[in-house]
Amino acid sequence: MNRQRRGQRGVALALVAVFLVVLVGITAIGIDLGRLAHTANEVQTVADSAARAGAKTLFDNSGTPGMGIAAAHVISSDNFVDGSAPPNGDVLVDEGSYNPVSGQFACCTSNSPCCTGGSWRGLTCVPSSSCTRRTAVLAIPHTTVENLFAGVFDFMSGGRFTDTAAAGRPNQHTTVERLAVAHASGPGAGCQVPPECAATPTNWGCYCDHGVAPCLPIAASVCDFPDGCTANNCLPHLTVSNNTNDTACWTGFTGNADANDVRNFMSSGPCQPPNPGPIGTQTISSTISLNNGINTNGNNNTFDLAQCLAGLSAAPQNQPQGCALDSDGRIIPGARGTVFTIPIFDKGTTCPQQCNQSGPVVGFATVKVTGFNPGPPRTLSIDAVANITGTENQSGGVCVATDCQVVMAR
Repeated sequence: MNRQRRGQRGVALALVAVFLVVLVGITAIGIDLGRLAHTANEVQTVADSAARAGAKTLFDNSGTPGMGIAAAHVISSDNFVDGSAPPNGDVLVDEGSYNPVSGQFACCTSNSPCCTGGSWRGLTCVPSSSCTRRTAVLAIPHTTVENLFAGVFDFMSGGRFTDTAAAGRPNQHTTVERLAVAHASGPGAGCQVPPECAATPTNWGCYCDHGVAPCLPIAASVCDFPDGCTANNCLPHLTVSNNTNDTACWTGFTGNADANDVRNFMSSGPCQPPNPGPIGTQTISSTISLNNGINTNGNNNTFDLAQCLAGLSAAPQNQPQGCALDSDGRIIPGARGTVFTIPIFDKGTTCPQQCNQSGPVVGFATVKVTGFNPGPPRTLSIDAVANITGTENQSGGVCVATDCQVVMAR
């Protein structure tokens, strides 16, 4: 061995030692990141299961306050995070309602950072205007993970690898938090134009062909719908007449509810020969205008027009413009009938609720126009039906026995 090679003895061993340190460090980083990812999945599972269980319990118990929170904690304790069940204090649960259009959670409690601070990780929380019936649960579980690599070198912050260490080793641990919202979805929407019908919003037949029953300008109180009712024979019979003894009322949707407004909306198709006008635009916001029985005389009486829309008039005004349902409660494409959608309103905890002024919309119900009495008083009879169609449904509102389900919102 020459003199030059004798001076290089041990270099390979030193290089192996250096690379071994690097390899161990990379392995430690991989272990930390992998453990964080696995724990994050576990925490998300707790959030999803807690939110869904809470919303399902609220749905089964007619929105009774507190039931969703209790159920969420029961199911969260059946799941494991980092080898053990999370304590209730690490699973923050709020009850309220969820608006799928705005993406906002309306809080009835203030247990989580979202319901106390107004927003959390992309979810906006707002105070609820009505907490008599709660339909949604927000679950935010969290846990603390000890970072093996960061515990020594402190190069991990918020679950991410950093270029430099922080002074004082504050990142020995990483807090993992996740969010889930589940809510009672349904009933099916009928007051918004299906995407496929956007070019012909006045064609109610297109609505039915795509699983959406068009809306009549009639509304009913949520008080009239039995809690937990899911069968046809336990759903209410509704009447709207030209007096004050009504279980349903005329509505102008988001506009007025006077006779002209309602009449103009229904004056379409065979109901106004020989020059039928277009069907009014159906729009529903958070509140609707309400009116007791509208007593109008002469041509285009509101009751006559409603009778015409349901195909209950004499020929030639006997062409039904609503939808038809099969034996399973599904809308039959191409078939016209007497089935429509009506908005449901809730004006507070006192029942019965009066059909006057305005009311907040909490859902929709599928109904079938079953009869018309020329009076006096003039009376339109409406039966609520269980519509279980699975197409073109939009989430939101209190479930009133049609299209009842619990869904994960986020």
